Amino acid sequence: DQAVRLYRQNHAGLSAEHARLLVTNATQPHADGGLQWKWDRRVLSTFLSFAPALIEERWRWVRCPVLMITAGRSAEFWSRRRSVSKEKSHLDPEELERRLSCFEDLTHVEIADAGHMIHYDAPAQLRDEIAAFLEAKLIVEAHEGEAE
Repeated sequence: DQAVRLYRQNHAGLSAEHARLLVTNATQPHADGGLQWKWDRRVLSTFLSFAPALIEERWRWVRCPVLMITAGRSAEFWSRRRSVSKEKSHLDPEELERRLSCFEDLTHVEIADAGHMIHYDAPAQLRDEIAAFLEAKLIVEAHEGEAE
């Protein structure tokens, strides 16, 4: 119950039922009793860098098609986590455009009603956007292969 409350505190759009399902799948018994999160701490080490210039430089190396899905309500999550205003926790349009421009072959979709964890707030829409992107890219690649 405490884990469900934590999930809902950080993700206000989650229903109690959805939060409980996520908690059931995201926890495991702890050796000393109770539960512990299944998160692999090594996931935090996957960031390329915390220096925006270095991250953006590396993004420019990417040559494959990229689907970037952003969330219209992501600022809600970060403002609660960082205790800053929603305005300061959301990318301004110029910064977002600069980041998007780093990719050579980019498709950008914003899911307006989703928060930071898009798969929590809009799983069906996220699935549909990914499927449409993959289908479009697979069709393009298949036609390019025929021309060769």
